[in-house]
Amino acid sequence: MEKKQANFLTRSKPEGNYVLIGGPTIDNNSVQLYLGWMNVLQPLVDKGDINIVSNTFVNEWNVENGYTVVKDLLDTDVQLDAIIAGNDALASGAIQALHENDLEGEVFCSRTGCRHKCHSEYCFWKPDDYSFTSL
Repeated sequence: MEKKQANFLTRSKPEGNYVLIGGPTIDNNSVQLYLGWMNVLQPLVDKGDINIVSNTFVNEWNVENGYTVVKDLLDTDVQLDAIIAGNDALASGAIQALHENDLEGEVFCSRTGCRHKCHSEYCFWKPDDYSFTSL
């Protein structure tokens, strides 16, 4: 699941600044997601194609935490090109922060377990039309 998510995002945005948002480190799902993401991302990081500007594990899987991570990054004027979020709540918060900063057409966001916007284990936010696509 996590490798598929990262592979899809890297095919869509093979270069740039990436943000990783995982859940609580006491939840093994967070750790497994991160390890899977990094299996895909690390070779691209090593080549210099991808720069991970934030790798954050939050205390709870909720919208507020996803929002805060991205909002805080945007407040520092760092350029964001892609976001991988560990679940639909974190991704929804991240997307809310992007929308408030008029970046909904600029940053790709991939998430796992998206129950609210589509009926698939994988969703990908397409910045060109502010919608979600199932993988």
